[in-house]
Amino acid sequence: SASLGAEAYYSLGGLSVRFAAQSVSGMRLRSAPGLSPTFEGWSDVVVHFGRRSSGSVSVSSAWRIEASAGEEVSVSSMDVVVNAGGAVDVSAVEGVHVSAGDVSVASSGLTEVSSRDVSVVAGERLEAYGGEEGRVTGGAIGVESLGRLDGVAAGGVSLTTEEAVLRAP
Repeated sequence: SASLGAEAYYSLGGLSVRFAAQSVSGMRLRSAPGLSPTFEGWSDVVVHFGRRSSGSVSVSSAWRIEASAGEEVSVSSMDVVVNAGGAVDVSAVEGVHVSAGDVSVASSGLTEVSSRDVSVVAGERLEAYGGEEGRVTGGAIGVESLGRLDGVAAGGVSLTTEEAVLRAP
């Protein structure tokens, strides 16, 4: 409960109320005195009733586990691990976003990134290694350096073009 003065509001966002396990057949919110408009902005309100448990949660199936929701599926934990004997597919209509302190993608075969636009940004250092061959292919390729630009090859360096322009200050 909260006591509010005139023109004040109380947000229930993030409110969590714990009570002993029981059947719930309804919920009532009350305002005393019930002045109009007491309750506003309730068209998108969702009330979740859940069950608190401790320890681990295990879900297993011999064939398939499916989780779906009309709006959102959320998994949160200190660490989330996904393992698969075959492939792991992630797709979304509006985009896939991965964000963390460190992100690592490893593959014993081919790692492929495919998109209309691909952006790779590194704040301090960007490294790319190709064991046998490293290749960048595109209509126009620009390489820019604000400081020094180094190119090292163990075998040789080859530059083939219709028109080559190399400039140094």
